[in-house]
Amino acid sequence: MAEWTNAAVSKTAVASQRPEVRILPLPNMKKYKLVVFVPVRDAEKVREAIHAAGGGKLGKYSHCSFSSRGVGRFKPETGACPAIGEIGKVEEVEEERIEILCEEKVIHGVIVAMRATHPYEEPAFDVYEVEDLILKAMTQ
Repeated sequence: MAEWTNAAVSKTAVASQRPEVRILPLPNMKKYKLVVFVPVRDAEKVREAIHAAGGGKLGKYSHCSFSSRGVGRFKPETGACPAIGEIGKVEEVEEERIEILCEEKVIHGVIVAMRATHPYEEPAFDVYEVEDLILKAMTQ
């Protein structure tokens, strides 16, 4: 895909008389995006725990995150210990979707911190590997 992207950018650069731009992956810079769904009332507590564990750094910035709100739905089954809701009844909760970038060296600790402060017995979360790209101008 990198070759296709480079070719597309190069054609555009020639047509607009701008220098050629290539998109190159950074070596040995694995990053992950943690996405977690948290009841609104607990979102700040979970976000702060993630930041304290080293998540949310972007260049010379810390405490970086993005949040959006939605409705989470679940039904606690027999044997569950729900923080919200009752066994056998579908529950709807206003939740925040929190997205935070993490370096490879902190992702495990960030997940541990998130789970320790999250109110749910089984928090819904995803971890995605993110390819870090850099734009490098190629002058002639």
